[in-house]
Amino acid sequence: MYQITLSDQNKTVQAAPGETLLEVLRRAGAQPDAPCGGHGRCGKCRVQIRKNADDASWEEVLSCQTTIDADLAVRAVRTEADVQVLTEGTAAGGGDRERVFRPAVRQVCVNVRPCPKGESISDWTRLEEALRAATDPLTGEPLLPGGPALTGEPLLPDGPALTGEPLLSGGRELPVCLEAASSLGRILAETGGQVWVILSAGQVLAVSAEERPVCMAAFDIGTTTVAAYLLDARDGRELAVSSCLNPQAPYGADVINRANYVLEHGTAEITGCIREAVSSLIVDMTAQAGVTAEDVYAVSIAGNTCMHHLFLGISPDSLVHAPYNPAVSSAMLLRASDFGIRAARRALLWMLPNIAGFVGADTVACLISSEIADQAEWTLLIDIGTNGEMVLARGGELAACSTAAGPAFEGAGISCGMRGSEGAISAVRFDENGSWDYDVIGDVAPVGICGSGLLDAAACLLRSGRMDETGELEDGELVLADETVSGSGKPVPADVSVSGSGEPVPADESMRGSDRLMPAGGSGRKVSVTQKDIRSLQLAKAAIASGVHLLAGAQGIALGEISQVWLAGAFGSFLSPESACDIGLIPPVLRGRIRPIGNAAGEGAKCVLRDVRRFEEAKALAARTKFLELATLPEFQDRFVDELSFPEEESYA
Repeated sequence: MYQITLSDQNKTVQAAPGETLLEVLRRAGAQPDAPCGGHGRCGKCRVQIRKNADDASWEEVLSCQTTIDADLAVRAVRTEADVQVLTEGTAAGGGDRERVFRPAVRQVCVNVRPCPKGESISDWTRLEEALRAATDPLTGEPLLPGGPALTGEPLLPDGPALTGEPLLSGGRELPVCLEAASSLGRILAETGGQVWVILSAGQVLAVSAEERPVCMAAFDIGTTTVAAYLLDARDGRELAVSSCLNPQAPYGADVINRANYVLEHGTAEITGCIREAVSSLIVDMTAQAGVTAEDVYAVSIAGNTCMHHLFLGISPDSLVHAPYNPAVSSAMLLRASDFGIRAARRALLWMLPNIAGFVGADTVACLISSEIADQAEWTLLIDIGTNGEMVLARGGELAACSTAAGPAFEGAGISCGMRGSEGAISAVRFDENGSWDYDVIGDVAPVGICGSGLLDAAACLLRSGRMDETGELEDGELVLADETVSGSGKPVPADVSVSGSGEPVPADESMRGSDRLMPAGGSGRKVSVTQKDIRSLQLAKAAIASGVHLLAGAQGIALGEISQVWLAGAFGSFLSPESACDIGLIPPVLRGRIRPIGNAAGEGAKCVLRDVRRFEEAKALAARTKFLELATLPEFQDRFVDELSFPEEESYA
């Protein structure tokens, strides 16, 4: 075994001979950037290594192509710890619907009558009597109406099937919570019969002698990032927000790479890291709020179909092979502890349903929060990302599809691409005088370009005439910055070498030849948009645009009949609608009808915890949404090819 020292983390791990450095970094939790999944194609997993501690020279390598054959010291070229994660969303539909606070978890105080002399009525039976007689102080409804309508299958090991019927009707008894029952007698004796009860889905989760903090946690597990929210179960207030990069990123930037990794290696690694991330976010949020993870009694999760499957430990085999269907699409109510989630011992996990294909629970969450089904005019909702989902709706009629846009919008597969973190060029401008300008996240020296900046750059190239409708660049590339800086904005250390020779390599030399590392900004490399980047952008934008055209066609309407376009997710919130229309990502006819609605999936995950009936609504919406499988449409290929070109000049803003 060899010793691998991670200099940035002050940590040493062991590695077996023949392992790749990327595998070691993954196992150590270093989260190396590997959009291509470790196949040596993207050039993003660059690190610096040295074999001899006395050697001052660091060698820059691709971690996925470096096999362990000696002790190594490793340090990152640059990190993206400050990635912008969108956590805010809006009520896109206008918020006209009546809001009722009917939380997934309730804490109530009831008085349990003493056992009459000469009788032997159990403490639990008398608690059940008290609960049956009580009403919810928030809604005036019975405290034990039963759980949400699900599949009728036994969802919890110690509870009856949740069929939508009142849980205690027909002679059913309140399922016994052994943990609560064991302390109930003591509590009743101490308080004279008064007990605080925590209820969820018609079950007792805990009892106590006094009121205690009760919280709920909602999650939007995206392909790139995870957004988390902590809610107070007493009034629905948002107590804390947290986020992180999805730790599955080292296994691939897109769902296909991750799915392929699981098919070869099993679910343990990828499933384990995302569950650990959820637990870590709960710990972080509860610390912010001054409570503990054990005070969290409900956890809701929304994510696309692949993220949903990987969290649950389900193989995505059926998703990546024809006919591309989910292994599971039903809404589920599960025990959070069965998935290693740091929460109360009997906390419930509320998994939103998938629709079909790659249109998953995150889209259902968007439907819930946006209330798009209530819209009287044709409304298009698009979540632009590696797996672009879209829904077209009017008057309760819903149709959805997904498009494999790939990770270009997240900066993956782009020569100087990066996520939306410090140092990323996020906006580009070109004025009448021929001057170029740009904004950089964090107001530091640029080290790369993120998706919104790439869209702007392409739009400016079109408007300025430096790129034609086919995507051909006039000068071969657009150089936006040529700073001799490292990823941290500091001068490049003279001891850094590239290509394995051990000798310093000038910045311009490091970019020549197919055997060189792909430029990623910083380390003396210029930040530019190349012809290859434009081709990647064309593929991504053609996928989204094709979906819009075909979805409208399937509903029998012209694009011009769409009254409003809502952009969900981080990329949709930060991009310029003008640039999106100029390059044809969104059909130009929809210009002026576009507005961002933020993290609608995160908002939907919160909605089902604040009003448990929205969980039932989520199931109904998923069931009635018509799914359009684009790949099976005979016109898809022709439409996709047409959308590869950029719009004609008269379409520009």
